[in-house]
Amino acid sequence: MQHTHGSAHAAEVSVPIRLMVDDRLADDHEPGVALPVASSPTPRLSWVVPLVRNLQQQVAYEIVAARTALELAALTAGEPLEARDAQADGDLDAPFRDSRTEPLGLVWASGRVESAENRAIAWGGTPLAPHSQAWWAVRVTDENGDVSGWSAPAEIVTGPFSAADWNALWITFASTEAAFIDFELGARALDVGTGTPAITRATVHFAGAGRIRPFIDGTAVNPDANDPTDSSLKRSISRSYDVTHLLMATGTTHRFAVAAILSHYRLVLDQPRVIAELRIEFSDDSVQSIGTSPEWQLSRTSLIADDPFYLEEHDNRIADSWAAPGGRPIGDAGRHADPVALFSEAATASVAAILTESAAANDAAAAAGTPAVGTPAPPATTPSSDRTGHSGVIEPDAGPPIRIVRRLNATQIGAPAPDVRVYELAENVSARVSLELHGVTAGVRLEVVHGEKLDANGRVDTTNIRLPNDRERERQVFAYTAKGGDETAEPWFASFGFRYVEVRNIAPDVGATLTAGVLHSAAEQIGTLTSDSPELNSLVEMAARTQYNNTPGYPSDCPTREQGGWTGDASISAEAGLAHIDLTGVYRNWLADVALDAQPDGGIVGVSPNLLGPEGVQPADPVWGSAMTEIPWQTWWATGDASIITELLPAMHRWADWQVNALDDGIVTRADISYGADWLAFEQTPPVLLQTGAVVTSLRQLADLEEAAGAPHEAALRREQADAVVEGARRHLRDDVELTWGNDSQGSNAVAIVTGLAEPADHEFLSDRLRLAVAARGDRLSSGFPGTKAVVEALARADGGTALLAAIRQREQPGIGSMLVDGPGTFWETWWIDNENVGVASLDHIGLGAPYAAWAWRYVAGLRATEPGFRRFTIAPALVGLVNSMSFERLTPRGDIRAQWSYEGGEYCLEVTVPVGAVAEVALPGEVTGAVLVDGAEVATVASAVEGAGLATGSVVAPAEAATRSVLVGGAEAPGGERMLVFGPGIHFVKAAVVLPERHDPAAQPNRRALSGETWLSDGVSSTWLPQSTTAAVRLDEHDIICTPVYHEPLPAPTLTVTLADFRPDVDEWLVLDSGGRTFDLSDAAFAFASFDVDGPGLVGRRVRPMLRLTSADGTVRTAHARPLPIAWNRVALEVGDWPGRSAVIEVAVGIRWSDVHDTGRGPWLPLPEGDGPHWFEFRVGRVGFTSAPRTF
Repeated sequence: MQHTHGSAHAAEVSVPIRLMVDDRLADDHEPGVALPVASSPTPRLSWVVPLVRNLQQQVAYEIVAARTALELAALTAGEPLEARDAQADGDLDAPFRDSRTEPLGLVWASGRVESAENRAIAWGGTPLAPHSQAWWAVRVTDENGDVSGWSAPAEIVTGPFSAADWNALWITFASTEAAFIDFELGARALDVGTGTPAITRATVHFAGAGRIRPFIDGTAVNPDANDPTDSSLKRSISRSYDVTHLLMATGTTHRFAVAAILSHYRLVLDQPRVIAELRIEFSDDSVQSIGTSPEWQLSRTSLIADDPFYLEEHDNRIADSWAAPGGRPIGDAGRHADPVALFSEAATASVAAILTESAAANDAAAAAGTPAVGTPAPPATTPSSDRTGHSGVIEPDAGPPIRIVRRLNATQIGAPAPDVRVYELAENVSARVSLELHGVTAGVRLEVVHGEKLDANGRVDTTNIRLPNDRERERQVFAYTAKGGDETAEPWFASFGFRYVEVRNIAPDVGATLTAGVLHSAAEQIGTLTSDSPELNSLVEMAARTQYNNTPGYPSDCPTREQGGWTGDASISAEAGLAHIDLTGVYRNWLADVALDAQPDGGIVGVSPNLLGPEGVQPADPVWGSAMTEIPWQTWWATGDASIITELLPAMHRWADWQVNALDDGIVTRADISYGADWLAFEQTPPVLLQTGAVVTSLRQLADLEEAAGAPHEAALRREQADAVVEGARRHLRDDVELTWGNDSQGSNAVAIVTGLAEPADHEFLSDRLRLAVAARGDRLSSGFPGTKAVVEALARADGGTALLAAIRQREQPGIGSMLVDGPGTFWETWWIDNENVGVASLDHIGLGAPYAAWAWRYVAGLRATEPGFRRFTIAPALVGLVNSMSFERLTPRGDIRAQWSYEGGEYCLEVTVPVGAVAEVALPGEVTGAVLVDGAEVATVASAVEGAGLATGSVVAPAEAATRSVLVGGAEAPGGERMLVFGPGIHFVKAAVVLPERHDPAAQPNRRALSGETWLSDGVSSTWLPQSTTAAVRLDEHDIICTPVYHEPLPAPTLTVTLADFRPDVDEWLVLDSGGRTFDLSDAAFAFASFDVDGPGLVGRRVRPMLRLTSADGTVRTAHARPLPIAWNRVALEVGDWPGRSAVIEVAVGIRWSDVHDTGRGPWLPLPEGDGPHWFEFRVGRVGFTSAPRTF
């Protein structure tokens, strides 16, 4: 190593490692794996300084970059490069031309930069050209002034940055076809001595809509991958592969071919779209490009059927010789690919430009008083055949490759029927099977069915992943017709979610070996955790596995049913996901699509990429759309990289404005949808409360991000807006006497705590109430996806999460604990295994389990960042005594944080590794009763030693130098009130005798108010309701009805099912309570209520209004209606406190009407039967009555 001061410390100056370009390790590539191309001409560079001694620091760095590795080696072999040596005129950004005054091959020399930063260093040289390479290295200076040696060289690879960088044209062809072209390398490309091509580098770049499989001379370029990543229809993203090895054989005649399928684009396009280029660089610096064009010929392939989620089928009797040089096309001769003009020359160059243009257009529209606009429409010259709105943007994929990362051997576990074999893997995976066959008969069609569970007969059962409209159709099938003999059957494109595999029509004498290639984003696992609690260990392991299975290039909901980029699922799982896996590139890439798919008014849609077509767009909702701020915020805290903030700020501004515009007196009333009033909850939480809390959190997160981006005034505005929402929520959603929120569900009170809607003084009461509610359900949560995130956090804040520990140890369905012992080894979509699939029942869903995993990291292990990027972090385990040992490792931008702690016999022991550039604050978990040993030395209590030093009197201080040594800071309280130790970089040991705080179960909470009221229907109360039209039929259901097509909380029976055979538009249909002549006195009532479930079939996309009507003896009538949200019981509330006629109500009626206008919350606008009718409709009514309680939702 080299140093400047001749210090004895120099031998301990560590060379930087883990060099990264943008969000990928620079050396993360090999043949068959997508290249880690730079995302832009000015990439971000990162590294880690290995820890070799205590108190080690980086105080400066120096970066040098050259055109080649050899030139870099020459540059780094000499003395430190000064800026003046790089360019005579001092302009480092200018190209270098004079080798007499400039270092040979130098691209950029940073010079010495005084900084401790090692993450996302901005490129300071001339922007890199497309299709280029550079090599760079870094060295650092430590706190003693000693300079390290240079790091190992790392390559920066660039491909095409934009559409202008492609020497190819868009083409399209059928999914059962491939396109190809032959080309010659020419004599100039041959080495004179050997006759082999003098190729220095060959690279394939491709992008498109669908899945793409390029071939060079018959060999698939990416056989173990799924490329490219799905993207918004407004852009395309590219992948690049090094194929030099495929062109190095003797000879000059070659074939470049591409097969493709529609895959997830099947609802928006009729054929896949492809742009591909093979770029060959030769030793004489010449370049040859072969790009797609309408000149490419077409051939049928062995792929004969592609129906995503259902079937990929191959006929191996059809030889894929078309891919090899000289191979003849199969099918009609002379056919060529069709051209696709996706965009004009005026198309926008980048996503950033689109978002900036959108923001500017919105600002201008607002200033002019005109409606806001969204993403600009495609140029007028865009051909009408393009229905996607593609903007012309083609950008490199910022995320890691989507590829097979490991292979698992399957074990045959049964043969439950003739010619049927069932196999099992060791885990539930997202994977692609490979079936090696021996002695198979030609023409035999085998079916390979993939599933998460078995039925009672030992057969693979896919019922749980079917949808209500396709319950009879088998899913996840790979079909294969054999050519005969020995062969291997494997899909080209499909990946499925499964633990079990059933092979059908396989004769007993056929030899078969089945393996599965686990396929997902090859993101690095960065967090592992083990403890003395088997349930915690299973929880964290399962969370990582489920997250991986649901990361096919973007955060998805499940690998089985749809692989949809649901924004709510992604938002809920982000914290836990980033604790286990480096998802930075995945999120960066996906959030660009989320921003592009935003509605014209800034609303964030429920699924992105939006490949469902105009009819399938999922409306904006503050809870699901929270991904737009939650994920950048979580990523910034995890990485400290603010670049993701600046990239997305225009979209986040528009999203924040959308949320503010959805408010009415501080609460959300104008959202089009709430996904299930807490998706799949046993107990609904009012959407207005979920959504209002989400708005507060989003605005405060945006304020933090604005500050990080250097916009304090904008941050202050967002905090003011959040405070105003809190005030409105306290007026409308809180019971001022009972101190509860909304409908007093677990989700309601938890949301009030964690979003700050509730006053801090109420938190203890609400937390106790929440703990009591969980215990009353047998240590189970009743919440759904977003509610569970809030409930887990609220319980964790209360006492570290004793109720959560009890929940994971409760093994009976339903509940989180049952997921750890039942099922295939991943989290479920519902709290129980739904064998009958009443709606949705995936067994590989991250939403319910991820919040528990985040709790395991932040509260049980006790690790949390207190400064972005873990520059400062705490270790404060909150359940010591219930969990008594823990070991974890977390790779951060600074390096590895490692910790082991234990508690035994009243003694707490901790070993912690603090990486270079970080500071750790370590909490002791109870009252210290004796000496504290830090790194083997006893720390004494000396009050006088700390007076005037900024610490409280009575603090305990180790012999120290400032804050870089170990200090027990008595004045700095840990989250639980414990005293803390502060450590600089190094490996530190702590031992202390402590007495743990006592834990108490919460006391029962009696009601604070005497309530009056009456129920006329439901909750065990039966009644008769008389329809006021001859087309209505009413059925009284005496048993609880399971709500379908998607499960939501059923109301306790009895309820009414009402069928309208001829439901005319704009006509009220009423049911009147048969009161037997009774008059109702509502003098003490605050409001009357009736609940409606309008999720039945019919009138899709139309405005429906459920109604409640009361008639008084004085002739006055009061009526109320509500806009129902889907997948929920919707309450109509009729306030009567100021109604003089309330003391003598003689008629109670519930009703419904519809209008032939679009309501996006009820789905797409679909044609109704022609003519005036009849229009059939069915709905349910339940829980009708009145109460003296205040209305809080």
